[in-house]
Amino acid sequence: MLRFLIRLLIVLIVAVAAALVAFWFMANRREVQSVDALALPESRFVETVHGAIHVLEDGPENGVPVLLVHGSVGWAGLWRDTTSTLARQGYRVIALDLPPMGLSERFRGMDYSRQAQGLRILAVAETLETPPVLVAHSFGAGGAVEAMMAGPQALRGGVIVAGALGLGQDGTGQDLPLPLRPLLVREAALASTVTNPLVTKPLFQQFVFQKDRITPDDFERIEAEMQQIIKEDHPFEVREVLRDEAKDILKGQTYKLERLSEIPEGDPITFYSCGEFQDLCRGPHV
Repeated sequence: MLRFLIRLLIVLIVAVAAALVAFWFMANRREVQSVDALALPESRFVETVHGAIHVLEDGPENGVPVLLVHGSVGWAGLWRDTTSTLARQGYRVIALDLPPMGLSERFRGMDYSRQAQGLRILAVAETLETPPVLVAHSFGAGGAVEAMMAGPQALRGGVIVAGALGLGQDGTGQDLPLPLRPLLVREAALASTVTNPLVTKPLFQQFVFQKDRITPDDFERIEAEMQQIIKEDHPFEVREVLRDEAKDILKGQTYKLERLSEIPEGDPITFYSCGEFQDLCRGPHV
């Protein structure tokens, strides 16, 4: 029995090693195009002491600059809808690639710690004539916070969207576990997980709450409904209710029930309505 288990363990180790090597080979076969071939018409490369940083730009040159930083397993192009919207509103939008993701320069031995990423973000911000508003998402928030602390004078403001920040870390990075220190092992692990389309495609699909995107036709229907509501000109009406009745009205609405529990005993509990819509509200409304 022991001999069988040892053989089984050896087979499993060999199978895992073979799979890692296969995914590493497939990744190398996929990533054959040059950076120049992958660059878009709006691409620009900002030369910094930390390497060439790839950015995508949109909007008027004289607009207030907004610098966008993506999260993990992302690149500047993921901000495309956001950049288009901001550009239409008159902002100058610059979305950058944080290496090793996207088209920014990367090389062996490159420092990807939070502090190093912050210096790259700051280097791009300092090339702009006007300090930008820095907007960072997910793991990009770590580098963004480092940039804000290292060079606040180079930034107009900062916005963190669903930031993934490791509290208690100093941002300098941590030593890798011993099994992941060999470069080949790290590359094989990445090729079999975060850069493997067989893994990332279903994973990203799980993040999409609603599969269908809003189309221009949807906007027209929404706008028509809004115009109809305006024409009906419903007044705001207020009524005071008892706590038990309020609980019945808000049944199943966890957030609103929490707000209800914060109203002190003896204070009035009011609901405002406008047409068919009603909600817990202190008011007043004009």
